Amino acid sequence: MKTSLGEKWQLRAASFTSLKADGEVAGYLKLDVDDAQNEEVDPNGLEIERIYLQKSFQHRGLGKQLFEFAEEKGREWGKSVLWLGVWEHNENAKNFYASRGLTRFSEHVFVLGDDRQTDFLLKKALV
Repeated sequence: MKTSLGEKWQLRAASFTSLKADGEVAGYLKLDVDDAQNEEVDPNGLEIERIYLQKSFQHRGLGKQLFEFAEEKGREWGKSVLWLGVWEHNENAKNFYASRGLTRFSEHVFVLGDDRQTDFLLKKALV
């Protein structure tokens, strides 16, 4: 399978990167720094706000590729911490992030429609 990563959009403090596999857009990554971050975790932090793969591209090593790209960018940008939020019931994602070295340090509640949901906040040192 041929894959390619390329930054498509750069906003003030957010970066979107698409991932193509075999000529199709397989997924994307959204990274936030500075005031674009959703929580005040670390002033020198990098948030993975979104890491998304279409279902047909999951379990093929592409999530790992996007995650490693995020780590690379964080180090390139001089960030000390990589962090993200994951829904408390998303076992696949929680296991994936644990395998990448992230640990839970907090949580926050968000409202989806009328339903209160909890995200676990996970982080990893980049230095």
